[in-house]
Parts: sequence; C-alpha cells; structure tokens
Amino acid sequence: MLHFLKQSRLLKLIEQEEPGSLKRLGLRSLLAGLLQAATLYAIVQGLQKLTEEQAPVRHLLIFVISVSAFFIVSRSVLVRVTQLTLESILSIRMRIASRLRAVNLAAHEALPMTRVQSALLDEQSLVLEAARLLVVVLYSSVMIAVSLIQALIISPMGAVYILVVLASCVSTLLYLHKSILSEMQESTAADQGFCASLSDLMGGYHELKLSRNKTSDLFQNHIENKHREAIRTRNLMEDRYANGLAFFAALAFIAVGIILFTLPIIVPDLPAEKITPLVMLAMAIVTPMTSFVTFIPSFAKSEGALSELIAVEQMLQEVEEEFEADDAEMVWPERSSPEIEFEQLSIANASFCYAEIDPQSNFSIHIKEFSLKKGELVFLCGGNGSGKTTFMTLLSGLYSSSEGTVTVNGRSIDDVGNEAYRNLFSLIAPEPYLFPVLLARKDGDIDRGNQLLAEVQLSKVRIDQRGRYSTTALSAGQRKRLALANALLEDRPIMLFDEVAADFDPEYREHFYRTILPELKKQGKTIVVISHDDRYFDLADRLLHMQDGQFV
Repeated sequence: MLHFLKQSRLLKLIEQEEPGSLKRLGLRSLLAGLLQAATLYAIVQGLQKLTEEQAPVRHLLIFVISVSAFFIVSRSVLVRVTQLTLESILSIRMRIASRLRAVNLAAHEALPMTRVQSALLDEQSLVLEAARLLVVVLYSSVMIAVSLIQALIISPMGAVYILVVLASCVSTLLYLHKSILSEMQESTAADQGFCASLSDLMGGYHELKLSRNKTSDLFQNHIENKHREAIRTRNLMEDRYANGLAFFAALAFIAVGIILFTLPIIVPDLPAEKITPLVMLAMAIVTPMTSFVTFIPSFAKSEGALSELIAVEQMLQEVEEEFEADDAEMVWPERSSPEIEFEQLSIANASFCYAEIDPQSNFSIHIKEFSLKKGELVFLCGGNGSGKTTFMTLLSGLYSSSEGTVTVNGRSIDDVGNEAYRNLFSLIAPEPYLFPVLLARKDGDIDRGNQLLAEVQLSKVRIDQRGRYSTTALSAGQRKRLALANALLEDRPIMLFDEVAADFDPEYREHFYRTILPELKKQGKTIVVISHDDRYFDLADRLLHMQDGQFV
C-alpha cells in the first residue's frame, strides 16, 4: 500500500502544487485518526463503567473533547486536500490549453481532439473524490490499528477471529464490486453503440426526412437493436449493483452478528463481560474497512484519469512549435509582438505534404517560385482540391515548408522570426471563427470597429464598451463581413482572402471587388485573393492558376 501511494500521481501533483503539503496533511490525518480512536476508547470504557453501575463522567468528557477535535481536524484536512487537488488539476488543464495554442497547425489538424477535449473537461470530480477518500482511509487506518490493539489486549483469540470474519466479508464485497465493474463496462459499450446509432439520425436528418424507407431501416435494424442491447446490459448492471449495495448496507450487521453469536462458540473460555467490548471494537473496525473497498477502485480510476491528463500534455508538448514553447510554458503573458516593415517576400522550391496530417493522404503542393511585393493585388484561381487554400496557409506561415526557402525583404524566416513573419498577415479562412469579444483591443479600437462594421454594411452587429459583439449568430455572408471588418481593424500589411466573396449577395460582392479591394490597394495593402469570380480578374495585378498543387 505504501509503495502504491509513493508512486501515486495524485500525491506527486499535490506535492508539486505546495511543497511540504503531504507531510503536513499526513500528520493531521494521523492526528484525526488518534482523536477518532480516543472517541472509541471513551465509548468502550464508558460502556464498561455502565456495566459496573458507575457514572462514566470522565469518559463522557473525553468523548466530547475528542469527537469535537476530530470534527475540526478531519474537516480541515478534507478541505485542504480538496483545494490542493482542484488547483493541481486546473493547473494541468491550463497547461494543456496553453500548449494547445503552441502546437503547429499541421499537428493540430492531426490531433485526436475528442481526447484533448475530454482531458480538459472530464474526470475532475473523480479525482477530487479519490483525494477525499484517501484522507478518510488514512485516519481510518489509525482507527483500525488502535481498535485491533485494544481487541488484542482484551482477547488475542477473539481479535484473530474478528479479523477472519471481517476479511471474509470484505472479500465478498470486493468480488461483488468486481462483477459490477465488469457489467458496467459492457453496459457503457452498449450505451456508446446506441449513441453512435443516434448520431446517424441527427447527421442524416435531411436524407431521412426525404425517405420513409431509409428511416424505417435505420430504426428497425439499427437503432432499435442497439437500444434493446443497451437495456439488457443496463438491467444486468443494475441487478449486480443492487446486490452489492444491499450487501454493503448490511455488511456491518452481518459481520457484527456473526461475531456476536459465534464468538462464544469459537472462544468458549471468553468471559461474557469481554464479549461486549469486542463486539463494539468489531463495529469500530468494519465501518472504516468498507472505506478501503470504496477507495481502491476510486483511486485506481483517479490515477488513470491523471495519467491521461499528463499523457495529453506530453503529446502536445512534443508537437508544439519551438519558438512558442516559452510563451506556452508561461501561459502566454502579455507582451508586444515583433513587427517588420514589409517590402517583398519570395518562396522558392517550397513543399507541403498532407501525409504530415493524415498518413493515408498523398496530396502535396510544390511551389517552385512565388513572389509578392508591397501594394500588389494578386488573384489565385483553380479547381476544387487544386491546393489554393493549402498554399494560402503555407504563405501565412501556419504550415511549414518541408524544403525550400521563404524570405522577407531578402531575409530568411529564421532570421526574421516566425512570430514577426506571421504578424504580417491577416487571413480570412473559408469558415472564419468569430470570437464573441474583440480580443487584443487597443485604445480607440471599439469606435474604429463600429465604424468598420458600418463600412462593411453590417448594421445588425455593434461592439459595446466592454468590447463584446452584440451577436455572432449570423448568416454565412454576414459572418464573412464581420471577419472582414476584424481583418481591416488589425491593419496588417498583407491581407489573405480565401473565397471571402463566395457567400456575399451579388450587390455586396460587386462592392467588395470594385470598392473595398481597390481602396485597400490605395492604402498600400498587399492582397492575395482566392476567387472564382472571373468577372473581376481585371482588377488583379497578377492572376495565378493552380492545378494539382502547383502553379501552371
């Protein structure tokens, strides 16, 4: 048990959160156990005085003092261990969230996000419960030890028999608990299968609404079968659980009853006046022993949950970008971002392969030569899947080239710095994410932001004085307008528009191409636009066509 606790991730995390805390908590738990034992001593001795027809005044005083002190000490230990455990878990989650931001984009797109989300959101209550149970087990251990010593003093043979009976009862309880866990795993798997079948109902809603036959097939041959299996396994689990719960509730009575009625037979020479305190001590032992039964599986699950948290953090740490590792470690402290004056950039023999994200994908792009000068307006066209968005992501520095060179103003990215290079770009993706609040705002940004919202003709959205948008529940075209306003507010040298106008209505699309883009060009902005609107290609300084991951 001690070796198990020494290797415990939970205890290591608590010690990391507050060095020296484990020793202090251990001593206070030991004190709580001794106070609990003193309470029991007062009860047993008081019982003996009553049988001798004496008033147990002194033992009553011991009882009142010890039980009051036990309450105060045990409560303080439980509160503190809960606080430290919660702080430890939240610290790990904050580090995971911080490192998630530092992961390079290609690795981010390959991450098992459900696993990361689970680590960020689940298992907190499980670990907290295990930490509380650990404290209970620690002071219960003292209680059990003191009770056994008292029983040995009264009758060594009687103490041994009590141990045998209690061990048999606890073994039965552990067997029932193990069977419950087995049924629970089967029930959980069946529930997951049922939920998976429901995902087809939600995901294929349009198709099912158009076909009564498909709906019948899905329900009768898939959803209903898995529903019946979920009910069957759940009933089995609940039956085992009811058995275990009933036995657990009756455990103290069963153990004490066996001891009370069989102890005189097993130890026939035991005086009658010693049977009563031995039975009392047996009751004092059986209750804390049941806490061990509850603690062991709870603690094992807790260790598994913490192991998963640590594994997720290590997984993210392995794929975080080196130049952002320090910021991730310090949870992204506020500081000014490096900036450079943009004049021109060039890309030579750069490549990116999606095998980095999906080993089964062999699509790649290869940019033999590309250049971009300040104030240029470049249009990029090509068929679906030709690599336009991948090129835009590579150009912005979110994807890293596996070969070749990228230079800015004649200097390599390594010389300029990845962060400074990325700060040159504002990128509007095909499906931009809209934050509910204006992040990293500076003085005057709220007024300027509202002005830009009016300029992009988005009258239903305003920014209040706290920097929050009145709404982001917008149509696809309106979402693009809000993203456009945010990009204009950033005021960066290079603007990358990936199919921005695709969701605009015809009138606003005309305005975007004929008014907004020329105005940005007059302001000295450098613009790269992915577009299929050939009616506006005349606006471009250059028109590039992409096919099979290359410019043609």
